[in-house]
Amino acid sequence: MTDLFIRMIGAALGVVGSAITFRLPVRAIWGCTIAGVLGWEADVALSEYAGLNSVYSSFISAMIISICCESLARALRMPATVFILPAILPLVPGKYTYDSMLHFVQGEQNQAVYYGMRAMLIASSLAVGMLFGASISRSFINPNLQHLQKSIKDDFAISIAELFDEGEEIRENPPAGKQKKKSAEGRPHGKKALKKKRRASARQAEQDRHKPRE
Repeated sequence: MTDLFIRMIGAALGVVGSAITFRLPVRAIWGCTIAGVLGWEADVALSEYAGLNSVYSSFISAMIISICCESLARALRMPATVFILPAILPLVPGKYTYDSMLHFVQGEQNQAVYYGMRAMLIASSLAVGMLFGASISRSFINPNLQHLQKSIKDDFAISIAELFDEGEEIRENPPAGKQKKKSAEGRPHGKKALKKKRRASARQAEQDRHKPRE
């Protein structure tokens, strides 16, 4: 279990290092690291624990990585190649290529051909798996995400439009209480005018009472 964890950390560091080499932004580094580790774990689980041939396990792992990278590209609005190139590197059959060249230098032609053919088969399965994953993602997953995103945008736009329409209606047709208040304030003989008139009448009466009679 510890060995598996150390290998997983190594795969993640390999993806991060290649992403930094390609000068990817930080948000893309996190995404492609997750996709690469998921694909690598799927390959290890299928080949070592399920006993599946490495060619088929590489195909399935590449398909998983491709689906994840296509979804990340849609979510982060970036090209899918930005995520696929670093994420697929842990699955590249570098060991078989090295063994093929080593046996070829040592003069062991049969072993060199065997490891070379195995490396070519795994590389081909990776390419086909990425193609299948991209097709599945673009045909089934991304259209649903795009439809969901479009529906959310439409609902938000409709709600904003309704809000502005309600504001215009309130501005044009205010409530009854506000209309009464406005009309009462607009009348020339409102409560304030009546009070002023009464005060003026009382003041005039007081002045007439104290005025000397002729």
